[in-house]
Amino acid sequence: MMKKINLGILAHVDAGKTTLNECCLYHGGVIRKMGRVDFKNSFMDFDSLEKSRGITIFSKSATIQYNNSSITLLDTPGHRDFSSEMERTLRVLDMIVLVISALDNVQAQTEVIFKLAKQYNLPVFIFVNKMDLTSYTKQQIIDSINSKLAGNFVDFSSDFDYEQLVLSSDKIYNLYEEKGEITDNDIAKLINSRDIFPLYFGSALKD
Repeated sequence: MMKKINLGILAHVDAGKTTLNECCLYHGGVIRKMGRVDFKNSFMDFDSLEKSRGITIFSKSATIQYNNSSITLLDTPGHRDFSSEMERTLRVLDMIVLVISALDNVQAQTEVIFKLAKQYNLPVFIFVNKMDLTSYTKQQIIDSINSKLAGNFVDFSSDFDYEQLVLSSDKIYNLYEEKGEITDNDIAKLINSRDIFPLYFGSALKD
């Protein structure tokens, strides 16, 4: 049976949310070429007002197939003037990818989105974008996220440290002590219950 997931990619304006959407749609086979906001040819921002302003104004969706899952991507506005449009979308989501710019770190709208995710009890994956452009180190960015957002953030990128995961909270450590391991299924449950928030780092524009 195919699993159906409603996934929202949310961010403070200019963090690279739409560009990440383009990556997902490209690799999901929905589009043949990744568009760009600055070229005014991104798949999701097709409205003339969005093209002229270079921002997402209206929530839109597209569906991709991945393994045995049907994933509906919902692109939402990042600008605070259109927060009500973004919040309406949260009611139908199963999970969130929160995009943070490595140039600006956690911004005001980032904090708003993270608090709303808690209100709606939504699992959150964090993608730190624009790592190719920033002068901040990964650790400096992690420290910034920890200081401004309340949660157990674990680096799941290429530097994933199993020991860091085990020691990240008493609940996870106790689970490890009881079972002798933390399985992928355990990790999925911990993400779903918001006991951990995975961190990933990269550059959407560089795919």
